Amino acid sequence: MKQHLLHIYDWFSTHRRWLWIVFVAVSLLLVALTATLRYNEDIMDFLPVTEDEREALETYQSQQAASRVFLIIEGGDEQQRTDALYDIEDRIANSQWLTANVTLSTDPTDQLTQLYAQLPFLISDSVYDRFDSLFTPDAIRAALQRDKTLLATPGTSFLVPAIQSDPLGLVDLSTLNSQLSTDRTYAFFDSPYGSTETKHNAALVDSLNTLIANTATDLNIRWIGAPVIAVGNARRIKIDTVLCISLSLVLILVLLAYAFPRRRDLWLILLSVSFGWLTGMAVLRLVTPSVSVIVLGIGSVLIGIAVNYPLHLLVHQRYTSSVRQTLSEVLSPLVVGNITTVGAFLTLVPLQAAALRHLGIF
Repeated sequence: MKQHLLHIYDWFSTHRRWLWIVFVAVSLLLVALTATLRYNEDIMDFLPVTEDEREALETYQSQQAASRVFLIIEGGDEQQRTDALYDIEDRIANSQWLTANVTLSTDPTDQLTQLYAQLPFLISDSVYDRFDSLFTPDAIRAALQRDKTLLATPGTSFLVPAIQSDPLGLVDLSTLNSQLSTDRTYAFFDSPYGSTETKHNAALVDSLNTLIANTATDLNIRWIGAPVIAVGNARRIKIDTVLCISLSLVLILVLLAYAFPRRRDLWLILLSVSFGWLTGMAVLRLVTPSVSVIVLGIGSVLIGIAVNYPLHLLVHQRYTSSVRQTLSEVLSPLVVGNITTVGAFLTLVPLQAAALRHLGIF
């Protein structure tokens, strides 16, 4: 292999014009492939989800409850909260970005039914302490028998929606009822973009927050729901990704600038790493049409690994008489080192988590 690589170097060293033609052509091809790669911010990509489980998640996300956004108005009296809600409803109805109607509900039973879709975002942490004891076979049988007895009792029809949503009684209704207090008013509507489409939901959430800010009231008004939380997660992921890559680049550049005062050496290292990064992105595009943004954030670790290869070459060149001699001496250890590095990341490819597979390929 070393001889073949040296032959390639010899040919390009005497045909420098073709060297630049091939380099530019390959770079343009890689840029074209990378430009068509889509980026998603779904944190579920890092969970080991099987095909059946993914279908179940997609089914849930397609349901109305998954895309439901709740408006909570706290403080003041009931009339003030109702006036504020109708004001917000009018603003939403007159806006260009949302045509869905806000549904007002002041009946506690109806509020309870609607809020069951968003319980993880509403109940206190203490409710989760009972989960282990509620999922045993005996507890499940007892809960279903209790539901059967309740449904057979006259005058309990109002419990049907609650039992359908929570057949095992995971939620302490007294705890939840404390949240449905008389100093709160709830409203809800469904995001037209679903629960995981963060690009459009981000604009939606920004508009909702602006709408609240422009509402003349001293009441405490806030939005909750899966689309709102997904937008918050996506923004956090983007910030962390940019921060990770920026910090790694700055630290590496500072260290390299200290170790290699010549600008030419720095440019060669940057060119090598950038070309490798671009190649990784292009290969990813051949494998998948979209990749998690988190992969790129974790990929910043690879910058430190990739820098080692041109670094070894440039350091070794100080002790040889020519570039060809340097290549002849370092090719074998660099290729072996590359194979072991690739082999380590290759172990991620068989995993069920899509983002980890993409990281291994990258």
